[in-house]
Amino acid sequence: KENHLSEEAFGSGGDGIVFEVLEVTSKIVLLLALFVIAGNDYKTQLLEMRQLLVFGVLGILLCGSWSALYQAMGGALLGVLVLIVAWCSRESIGFGDGWLFVMTGLFLGFTRNLVLLFGTFVLAGLFAIGCLMLKKKGKNNMIVRDLINKLENFAEKYSDTLHRLSKT
Repeated sequence: KENHLSEEAFGSGGDGIVFEVLEVTSKIVLLLALFVIAGNDYKTQLLEMRQLLVFGVLGILLCGSWSALYQAMGGALLGVLVLIVAWCSRESIGFGDGWLFVMTGLFLGFTRNLVLLFGTFVLAGLFAIGCLMLKKKGKNNMIVRDLINKLENFAEKYSDTLHRLSKT
C-alpha cells in the first residue's frame, strides 16, 4: 500500500499517531481544496492560480518527511506532464487541468495522482456517452460533442505512449 506520507519517517509507537494525523489532515485539506476550486470553476469557468498555489503549499507543508516530499514531487511531476500535453496539443487538455494535477499530486503522490488522472478520463467519457444517449440538445450537446472530440484526439495522439506506459 502506497501512502503519500511515509510511516517509516515517524517510527513506531507514539510517533505513529503523528503520521495518522498528517494523513487525515492531508485528505481533509485536499477535499476542501477540490470543493473550493470546483465552486470557483463552476462560477467563473476558470481556475485561480492563487488558490492552486495556496493549496499546493499546504500539500507540501503536510508532507512531514523527506520521503513524503519526494512522493509529492513525483505526483506534481505528473501534473507537469499534463501541462506539456496541454501545450503540445494546443489545449486539448487545458492548462488549468495541468495545474490542478500539479496541486493534487502534492497531496496524492505519483501513483494515486495517475489513478485520478485516468479516472477522470473514464468518468468524463461515461458522462459524455450518457449525455449523448439522453439526446441532450442545444448548448449541452455541443459541450458533450466537443468533450468527446477532445478525448478522441487525445487517445489518437497518445495511445502508443499510454500503451507502452501500461506495459511497464
